[in-house]
Amino acid sequence: MREPQVPLPAPTVSERLQAMTSTPSPVDRDDAVDSYIAALDGDAHHFATEFRALIHRAAPGITEAFRYKIPCFLIGDRYLVYFGSWKRHLGLYPVPRFDDELEAEVAPYRATSDTVQFKYKDPIPTELVERILAEMVRRHDPSD
Repeated sequence: MREPQVPLPAPTVSERLQAMTSTPSPVDRDDAVDSYIAALDGDAHHFATEFRALIHRAAPGITEAFRYKIPCFLIGDRYLVYFGSWKRHLGLYPVPRFDDELEAEVAPYRATSDTVQFKYKDPIPTELVERILAEMVRRHDPSD
């Protein structure tokens, strides 16, 4: 005797993100990041869209990829930064320690030694994010 079928609940944002686990080919890398951001709702979508634009402004010509189930941004074949959208914040990874002045400004957002988190309830500190990214790009340059 067959058991009655119960309708499945709609997938959560987390489940939708987990469904995007395959590593995209070089041809559709931008599409994977597009899909990731499109699956987000409300503030998470807004923050992801804004951070993507900030990263592209900080490093013109940067390449997008999808690794570890989150967007990754590469200069050449080396990653610069990743971001992940979570329930209450957007995380930026890995963010190195900076000189004392910049690190003091980053400190309220630092969650771990290499992670900063920007809570959706707060405005995006655009100027600070731009300075973080500019310093990361500068450090990424092998000629420095």
